[in-house]
Amino acid sequence: MSFGGKPYPVEEDEIEAVRRIVASRMNVAPWPYQKLGQKVRINEGPLTGVTGTIIGNKKKQHLIVSVEILMRSVAVDIDADRLCAIAA
Repeated sequence: MSFGGKPYPVEEDEIEAVRRIVASRMNVAPWPYQKLGQKVRINEGPLTGVTGTIIGNKKKQHLIVSVEILMRSVAVDIDADRLCAIAA
């Protein structure tokens, strides 16, 4: 990625989060880029420590992990019991 012909680094923690989601073999799908929503951190399971935005309802929730500079996101189904809110 570059701006004005100069390289711009992608945040390593964003790339690592996407790698871990793919490696987890959980149900993952591309998702429209989004910045709004409750910020959360996964506190148990194969994605422990991954942060993102939670959307959905009581029946089904998705953790959205974005690569900001690329304006791309992925979604993974997640059990709300594995999440803790992050203060904005």
